[in-house]
Amino acid sequence: MKIIKKILYPIDFTDYSVDLLEYAIMFANRANASLHLLNVIVEDDLSKGFDVLNEFFNIIKDNPEYSVQKNALDDLNLIKVHIKSESPSKGIIDYALQNEIDLIMISAHRPSCKGEKTLGRTTSEVVKNAPCPVMIMRLPEEMKKHFSRYELSLDEIKKEVSGE
Repeated sequence: MKIIKKILYPIDFTDYSVDLLEYAIMFANRANASLHLLNVIVEDDLSKGFDVLNEFFNIIKDNPEYSVQKNALDDLNLIKVHIKSESPSKGIIDYALQNEIDLIMISAHRPSCKGEKTLGRTTSEVVKNAPCPVMIMRLPEEMKKHFSRYELSLDEIKKEVSGE
């Protein structure tokens, strides 16, 4: 069995990609692998940047109630990267190839139509063309948000940062 040393988690700062980040962190810790957080910027897209994500980590590290997650973050080999690409899927695949990624963990949203069982365009393209195994993660239908005492949603992060 191949050893997983490098995990890629593409993040676009949607609520579901932030909500599922905790799973990628825990998995990387358990595998003793480096975690690459990749934000692909499409030429005409304005990215939220990593300021939001850095605040997310700072809130967890500075709050004693999040001690389990703090330890997970302290031990994590975390690599944060922005790249520009013509499409998110091409950026993810190119990055995985160039950095010899062993596993891509990608978050997927629920299909928008009832009965629809297809994945979004980016996820489908990554699964189809990835140079390594792809793990698709999504929140169960009955959960609108993953509730964990070790993480905050994007809205909660914004409230914490703004001091509201």
